[in-house]
Amino acid sequence: MTVKKRLRLSNMLMIAVPVLIGLVFALGGFCALLNLIEHGGRVTGSDSRSVFWTSHVVAELAELALEGAGGQEDHRELALRQTTDSLTDMLDANQMRMVVERNGERILTAGTAHPGDERLMEAVRGLDTHGATASLDTRNVLMTYQYTEEEVWRIFVLGTQTGQISTRLKRAAALAAAAVLLAVALAVFVMNRFLVRFVIRRIEQPLDMLAQGVRRIGEGELDCRIEYAQQDEFLLVCQAFNEMAARLKESVERTQREEQSRKMLIAGISHDLRSPLTSVQAYAEGLLDGIARTPEAQKRYLLKIKEKAEDINRLITQLFLFSKLDMEEYPMQIGAVRLDRELGAFLEDIREEYRQKGLEIQTDFQAVTVLADCGQMQRVILNVLDNSVKFKDKPLGCVRLTLEDRGEQGVLRIEDDGPGVSPEEADRLFDVFYRTDRSRKNPAEGSGLGLAIVAKIVRRMGGSIRAESAGGRGLILTIGLPKEETEHAGHSDH
Repeated sequence: MTVKKRLRLSNMLMIAVPVLIGLVFALGGFCALLNLIEHGGRVTGSDSRSVFWTSHVVAELAELALEGAGGQEDHRELALRQTTDSLTDMLDANQMRMVVERNGERILTAGTAHPGDERLMEAVRGLDTHGATASLDTRNVLMTYQYTEEEVWRIFVLGTQTGQISTRLKRAAALAAAAVLLAVALAVFVMNRFLVRFVIRRIEQPLDMLAQGVRRIGEGELDCRIEYAQQDEFLLVCQAFNEMAARLKESVERTQREEQSRKMLIAGISHDLRSPLTSVQAYAEGLLDGIARTPEAQKRYLLKIKEKAEDINRLITQLFLFSKLDMEEYPMQIGAVRLDRELGAFLEDIREEYRQKGLEIQTDFQAVTVLADCGQMQRVILNVLDNSVKFKDKPLGCVRLTLEDRGEQGVLRIEDDGPGVSPEEADRLFDVFYRTDRSRKNPAEGSGLGLAIVAKIVRRMGGSIRAESAGGRGLILTIGLPKEETEHAGHSDH
């Protein structure tokens, strides 16, 4: 589950669970109140019986006030008012009301009024009996008559059956409300604690793993990887961390290799320059010391000095070319090239020259158009052929060049019949200043830059190169170049 979904679910639960618990407690409290009401939760003086007797008491007191006042109208009204004032507290306490009419005219009201009172009084006005009663819902009315000479007095006493809630019932209701509030507060607290663990733990765990991974990377443990299987937002972060760690390891290893290559470069330059310079110095000193006394000897010494100077110049030229290629500053003119035609013509021009050096060149080309720099491909061929000449172990060696169309690539295969190399050496032939065991014994046979330059040129053109041993005898170089399709395909032998 994603963190977003967890947060959404936690917010919903933070609201739903306390509300549900509050409803459960409220329902329980309501049931408890009903039970309490059923078993004596009302005031005993407020039921229908008590209302009836209280109504009669109030009515009788009013009648007695009328009788004691005699026949004078003013005295009767004054006596009623005095009696009503003394009954006000009783009427209010029992939610009752008293209404006095004289000859149909209302002259006095007291107590608590209710909306249905007028309908109740209207219902009993037509009754001429003393002590008539009626009821509407929970409201009762008692009407009494007082006849005096030509006056008709009506006394209405109205009361309710339900009465007031008892003190016990009030306390029970207050406790129920307090219990609901406490339950809701407790539910909020518990849910908050649970949801914090539910969400925060899923956040803290990957964060701790990332922090630990960063610390281990910082300590140099570049093989550190985070194993995280949860399908949430942190999965992408952990995958990105692992990719970063892999790229960082690759970058560090590449930097170490480049540093090692620079060390080898410096050592190789020092070694390869020392030998010809030592020779130049020795021949120059021989000339200065008069060792070469005859013109023939002096000329031979000078030719040696010239030869060694050319070796130094050739080494410096290769070194300059490699540096430019390494920094990707060497200009390339890559375009569509009919490689079979260009290489065929070039090899035909140099075939005799290399035959005189002891190397026979054979070709088997298919027609293929590739994306390459024609001039740099000629340099690649020359470096490989020179390498075969230096390491051949018989008077007349042979090198065979094959060009094939292989779908998306044109593949140039160069195979000689020299002594070959071991599989371990084949993997390092393109390292700068790397020499096989044989060339270490005779540094004059190679500088270690030729095949490194070949690999740089091929890769700059978007191609690939690999070396392999030809079954313990000879060396095979396979060069793949991106191909541009042509409508013509053929085969040519040279």
